[in-house]
Amino acid sequence: DFYRTPQGGVYLDTVAPVLDAEGRPLAVLVLRSDADSYLYPLIATAADSLGGVWGARLVSAFLTTVTAFFVYLAAQRLFERQTALWAMSIYGLTGASISLGQMAVYDVLCLPFLALTFYLLIEALHRQGRSEQKYWLAAGLSFGMGVLGKYTAIFYLPALALLAAAFLIVRSRRGAVLRSAACFLLPAG
Repeated sequence: DFYRTPQGGVYLDTVAPVLDAEGRPLAVLVLRSDADSYLYPLIATAADSLGGVWGARLVSAFLTTVTAFFVYLAAQRLFERQTALWAMSIYGLTGASISLGQMAVYDVLCLPFLALTFYLLIEALHRQGRSEQKYWLAAGLSFGMGVLGKYTAIFYLPALALLAAAFLIVRSRRGAVLRSAACFLLPAG
């Protein structure tokens, strides 16, 4: 939730309980961060000043559409065109996608960057040499932008890293796992 400081600034509070094995609360984790340090407030403010709430909603709809496009590209690269169309359709018709496309919320900015990261990882896995390294680097930068959009995007890092490692192991190239992980993780951090 957003809160105002006594000095007039805005900060974001995220609170999560820490539970023991039986589900009893042990502690509360509070993450407080400066809301101005994210990308979305800058974009939402510009959209709001140009078109009010409809401008902000239009940005959300656009970002959700961009996400669907990257879902399509990733699925097409992995499978075929018809499967990619189904993947994009399923993504576009889910309640979460429709809901995010209608509201002006932080989550919507990290989605296209996460989908782009996934696509770039897949492209990197289909490349060789310097071209491959460029895609790994671009994937790391895209992931970093996703985290700037919404900090909870960081929770996707283990899944993306495991996916990339699994593909590289299947491809079984010596040293590729460590070299590619370094190219991806350094710009993401």
